[in-house]
Order: sequence, then structure tokens, then C-alpha cells
Amino acid sequence: MKHIFMSLIFLFGLGSTVCVADSDVRNSYLYERFTLKGGVLHHSATGEFSSKKDGKKKVEVDLDDLGLDEKDNTLSVSARLRLSKKFSLNSGYFGYHESGKNRSPFDYDFGDITIPVNAITDSEVNLDVYYVNLGYAVYSAENTEVGLGIGVHAADFSLQIEAAIESVGPLPPVSIGQETEDILAPLPNLYLFASRAIKENILLHLNGGWMSLSYDDYDGDLFFVRALLDYRIKKHFGIGGGYSYYDFNVDYDPGNKVETYDVKFHGPMVYLILGF
Repeated sequence: MKHIFMSLIFLFGLGSTVCVADSDVRNSYLYERFTLKGGVLHHSATGEFSSKKDGKKKVEVDLDDLGLDEKDNTLSVSARLRLSKKFSLNSGYFGYHESGKNRSPFDYDFGDITIPVNAITDSEVNLDVYYVNLGYAVYSAENTEVGLGIGVHAADFSLQIEAAIESVGPLPPVSIGQETEDILAPLPNLYLFASRAIKENILLHLNGGWMSLSYDDYDGDLFFVRALLDYRIKKHFGIGGGYSYYDFNVDYDPGNKVETYDVKFHGPMVYLILGF
């Protein structure tokens, strides 16, 4: 992943020399009024849930222990409305969703239930992130734009585990119980972006964001980075691809225990572009 980002940064710098000759014309794609992108991300995920109750040792469970597939395709949508030469309104959505079934490799506590070794677990993890921010171009030229933004994220995260003990013979499994830990909160975020028109119809975008989670008994953060390359086939239509990285970490501390949810996912993405 490091080599991919270094290559894109090199192309970004190379684009600055290519674009010098176009100093009298603003790139029509970079500065268009409205841009919509929609596509699919292919994530490779790693995740861990840990629990430390008063008087008990810390227990850690990862996605593989829960039988969750660590590779997933998910939807990604983003939109930009240019309000002026310097200001733009940006919004978008991305997520990660997976479910699985497995046998517990050891005893552990989740919520108010204790899951014994070899119990059957049905698990589901969901992370949906929605954001809206107002961007300001600190530097704006014919074929280059660099800026920052401030806005609001809504992070909707949940982990659900249902456990049961297998019965002897034809009897159905005996349910232990079901627990769900989730959080949904509007949170402030910071956003950085940089765009370069390498050629008239080829644009490179680097962007990232960070938000702080602090809500009731929850505390943590979310960080993401994207590198995208757009190719405009026609005036109002194009295709693109890139790479993304997300890191979501939350601690839940109601007073008698500390639970940690740490999910990282990264991978390539492809999308369609509509612009006007």
C-alpha cells in the first residue's frame, strides 16, 4: 500500500509540470459545478473485539474467531457541489457489513452473556459512515486545488453475537442469548483534499478525514485516506479507480468493564462519474 501512495504522490508532482502550459484556462472537470461518484470498494479487513471486566483477565476476539469473512465488497458514494471558486459542499457514504457463523475457540464475555468454548456463534458486524462537510480551497490554480474542510460525520457501528450450545441427538441447540453493542452519533470531522489535472481529462485526487468519537460511554476515532484517479470519457461521464484505507477504533467504558472495537479495512475501488 505504501508503494501505491508514493507512486500517486509522484504523479501528483509530475502533473504540476504538465499543467504549466495551460495557465490561461481553468480545467473544466476540476472546477465543474456538480460531481457525483458511485462505485464499489473491495475491502480486506482486520478486526478485533476485546473485553476487560473488573476482576477478570482481558479477552480478545478477532473477525476470524467469529467466522466473519475478512474480504468484502461494499458501496461507496460521494458528491461535490461547487458553491464558488473557493468553497464546495461535499458529502458521501461508505460502509462495511459482514456476518458469519463459527464455534467459539475459548470462553469470553460479550455484553451481559458469557460464551463458553465450542459454543455456536452467529455474528454480524456493521459500520456505516455518512459525512457532510464544507470545503475551502487554500490554494486554487488553473489545474490544481488544495484545501481543507470541516463538517459532520454520522458513524453507525454495531457488533451482534448470538450464542447457543449444541444439544445431544436430534434436539435443537440451547440458546445462551444474544447481545448487541452499537453506537450512532453525529460527530465533528476534519477533511483535507488535493486535486491535480495531469491531463485535460485525467485527474488525480488525494483526500482524507479524521473524526473524534466521544459520546456517552464511548470514546475513539475514525481515520480514512483515499487516492483516486479519474478518467473522463465524455464531457459528463467518466470512470475511475483508486485505493482506500479506513481505521475505526472505539472504547466502551460504562464503569465496570472496558470493551474495545478495532476495525481496519483497505483495498481497491472502482466507480462511475457523472459531472455537470
